[in-house]
Amino acid sequence: MKRFAAIALLMVLVGMGLTGCYPSKDDSIINRRCGGYLLLQVILLTPTDTLRSMPGDTVSVAGYAIAKEQGSDYGVEGTRLDLELSDPDAGWFEFTDSHRDTTNSLGQVSFVLRHRVADQRVTNTIRARHGSAFGEYTIWFEPTIVFDDQIHLGLSRRHLTLQDSVQVWFTIIDTSGVGIFGVTIPFAATGGYFSPDPFPPTDISGRTVGHWYPTAYGWFIISAPWSNFNLRDSVFVDSTLGLR
Repeated sequence: MKRFAAIALLMVLVGMGLTGCYPSKDDSIINRRCGGYLLLQVILLTPTDTLRSMPGDTVSVAGYAIAKEQGSDYGVEGTRLDLELSDPDAGWFEFTDSHRDTTNSLGQVSFVLRHRVADQRVTNTIRARHGSAFGEYTIWFEPTIVFDDQIHLGLSRRHLTLQDSVQVWFTIIDTSGVGIFGVTIPFAATGGYFSPDPFPPTDISGRTVGHWYPTAYGWFIISAPWSNFNLRDSVFVDSTLGLR
């Protein structure tokens, strides 16, 4: 009898292995996998829970929602997550991979949150749901004031050849001396091209960096419009530089 019970148990375990014990795809129930429960977590790729910018501006922050089995560090693939904001009129999600709202091989749904900044300090909560399972993250959005001397457009060089490039950076500091995080600057130029395009949002120090590459000779204007400001600088691409 004991031998029969052991064989029966082994057959059950093998059967679980063959089926993989994968989670149910039914969105109407808590996802179960081998007796475990699905846990959801929302993570934002920012060192602060407060994003600051000019009223009326749109700030951006990347993040992801992850689905894991309870008691496990491994993500659950192929699970559809519903992402929502507690104030959906103030912001929206942009999915950053082909899986969109379905978890990838890491159990993640990656996104960029775009959010408008009001004229007063407010919160918004990101919620990820699958059936009865949910996770959330609350973030603050705070308006700030910036003066002309608190923003800066920098170029690493202003005289170059057609084979060179120029490092371009833009910095935003508010009146309290704190960098403004998560702002995407729509750089423009009268020729050539930028890389990356667009530049990444400003980091915690209020700075974003990229490069400009020329495609012809002559004078070119590089501009960085943001809010009510429009900083400009010029570069000259010289066909004789280095031959003198």
